[in-house]
Amino acid sequence: MSLDSSHRLPSTINQAWQRVARAISVVAGARSNRAPESSEENPGSVRAVVFDSPTAQARWCADHFLRLHVLEGMPYREMAVIVRSGSQLSSLTRQLSSLGVPTTSSAAETPLREEPAVIPLLNALRLLLDSQGNPTESDVADTHEGAPENEPPRLLTAEAAVALLTSRLGGASPMDVRRIRQRLRVYELSTGGGRTSDTLLVEALTDGVLLEAAGVRSGPAHRIADMLQAGQEALAAPGATAESVLWALWDASGVAELWRRRAISGGADSVRADRDLDAVVGLFESAERFVDQVPGATAQAFMDYMEHQELPMDTLAARAPAEDNVSILTPAGSAGRQWDHVVVAGVQQGVWPNTTLRGQLLGTDVLTDALDFGVEQAARLGPLDRLRQVRFDELRQFATAVSRASSSLVVSAVSNQDEQPSELLDLVASGWGGENSGIELEHLDAPVPLTLRQLTGSLRRTVFDADESPELGEAAARLLHEFTTLGEPVRGADPHEWWGWAPLSSEEPLFAPDTPIPVSPSKIETIHRSPLDWFVSEAKAEEVTDFSRSLGTLVHDIAETMPDAPSTELIAELRRRWPSLGMPPGWITDTEQERAETMLRKFAEYVINARKDDGRELVGVEGSFHVLVRGEARDALLRGRVDRLEVDADGHHVVVDLKTGKSQPAGKKIENHPQLGAYQVALQAGAGEQMRREVEIRERAVAAGEDPDSAVRQAGSEPIELPQGTVIAQPGGALLVQLGTSTKKVGTQHQQPLDPEHQWARELITRAADLVSGARFEARHDSEHGSNFGLRCTLPGCVRCAQKVDR
Repeated sequence: MSLDSSHRLPSTINQAWQRVARAISVVAGARSNRAPESSEENPGSVRAVVFDSPTAQARWCADHFLRLHVLEGMPYREMAVIVRSGSQLSSLTRQLSSLGVPTTSSAAETPLREEPAVIPLLNALRLLLDSQGNPTESDVADTHEGAPENEPPRLLTAEAAVALLTSRLGGASPMDVRRIRQRLRVYELSTGGGRTSDTLLVEALTDGVLLEAAGVRSGPAHRIADMLQAGQEALAAPGATAESVLWALWDASGVAELWRRRAISGGADSVRADRDLDAVVGLFESAERFVDQVPGATAQAFMDYMEHQELPMDTLAARAPAEDNVSILTPAGSAGRQWDHVVVAGVQQGVWPNTTLRGQLLGTDVLTDALDFGVEQAARLGPLDRLRQVRFDELRQFATAVSRASSSLVVSAVSNQDEQPSELLDLVASGWGGENSGIELEHLDAPVPLTLRQLTGSLRRTVFDADESPELGEAAARLLHEFTTLGEPVRGADPHEWWGWAPLSSEEPLFAPDTPIPVSPSKIETIHRSPLDWFVSEAKAEEVTDFSRSLGTLVHDIAETMPDAPSTELIAELRRRWPSLGMPPGWITDTEQERAETMLRKFAEYVINARKDDGRELVGVEGSFHVLVRGEARDALLRGRVDRLEVDADGHHVVVDLKTGKSQPAGKKIENHPQLGAYQVALQAGAGEQMRREVEIRERAVAAGEDPDSAVRQAGSEPIELPQGTVIAQPGGALLVQLGTSTKKVGTQHQQPLDPEHQWARELITRAADLVSGARFEARHDSEHGSNFGLRCTLPGCVRCAQKVDR
């Protein structure tokens, strides 16, 4: 029987499908009608489009669907996106959802064990099973690597603890995890302990007593701790199964009611909650089915079953109730279904068609051919024949995707230096023979999606745009007012929600008018470069300390505790304390450890050179000073600590600052280096003797078995006053010791003793005090002070900062 008419596809889409279908080979002698006539009166539309980036493609898709829905009243359920791979599906789903398009994808596209809501439950179950039985060798290696010898082995690693806290069940943000770590560390230090935050975090989640003792008020931390405790009790109960343990974990999490409310509330969050609940229900159904099919099976057997699961959930229909969403599917998921408007996205070279030969490792393709065609025929099929079969299979999937549209079809790809469109895009437009189909390849830009958020932003810009007419501004303001009076007010429409609308919390300056301004030598350069940078840093709004800073802190601490030790002892101490950094094993960690050892060798080399060649002797390490520097506008209270205080052959004090960074200032800048100059001003005021007395107090306290820090605090010391134009003691200079640079030998940059007649260093200190004495802080970008911000500037009117953020 020959089917000569197409009753489903309009003529234009039918012709595009025919151009694809004709490229598919057929069995010799078989009858095949690749040109059925279309009986649809609506011709439909076909477009082939190209974008500069995947982001532009996603933004165009979002705008395309939103315009169909908002302007033409088309339900979202009549739209679909078809992509070749699961990775494209996940990426496009995430991007469209963030742009305000409600989406849905078949639960059968993702294996159950890879669902975000299921991952923490399986991780917790795996942890409980490992703690009850014998862990694998890899678990033991990962757990014991870098752990102190006297610490018992732990199966819950810090990485796993953070993963549980930040999972869908935990719900903690990276900032929440940082606060938990800081709180635990403060408690540890206050009780005289010295364990790392990694160790404390693991213990806190496995033993909720530590959370209470440390005063951690974190819902995610207590939730995970309760889950592990409940799971442990359920696993220890007689007749425990995977189903009972998983239910104990889920019930202790307490998120069921929260997710239920989100699922029925509507909006973008409800789609995520629906999928999460579906995944959890699917997990319990899998556990129930496994227990019924394998009576007496342990929870460990179910865990092994889930870990080897490669196929998606065996579901025949979506679990959540069908809603008005755009479907995002692969060709296999779209088979047998139809939508009015379809976008076949991501038709890239190397992705679609994917001509990688299947089953090469175990030879399954040869076995299949032997069963289908016989052993002799299978032996005659070479790689080119199999490649041809794979290509025809890819064409069949593409033909399936193209034939899903009943009104409009758009085939899209990305074209740039890294990605090129597939020849399938040209196949839709003109076929193999290059026929004139009237479809031209369009190069499109990324539009701004037609969302309520975008409209609200446009109206706000119109209200404040001086170039717009007053009538248009008034109309925009009236529409914004209507947005605020709706049953569900539009977010961002109310002026009270606008940035900068609320009054300042305080107009008072940071410091009282009559008090000296605290100034740190290390922050003087930052203040002059940009006072705003200094304020943000002092407000503790900097980024989380990175590994480079932690490594520098460790090197400084070793140099403080062992100031005159040879390099062998310094490196031995480094290797003993290296696990405290919490770095995972690998070549990156090994490289950083070698770099740290090189820094300590350079430090030992400097100590020898300073004593033998330069004739300087060590006075003390980490000495602190307080100097009141009088100024014309504001007085500065210069406070700081020095890495090393030395004395030269003439009895003059010299400040030594150890640098572990990879860069160093230019030699010509050392003469007026702000930090070194501030150190020398402190020495001019007599801070050298002040630090020497502190060293003596510490030595007496140690000899008496007392706490040296408490002894220094009890002794107390008033700030040394340095009146204008006076010098109490002549310094011997200051120098930077470069330990972190790439040179093999240690490098020193020496600043000569300050000339009493030149007051540039004092003026630098007092001007810095004046710059931060008010209630407002300037953000500078001029050439004099530079524009290389250590912190990201968030000023909305700052063009240069906006350019930096865009880059």
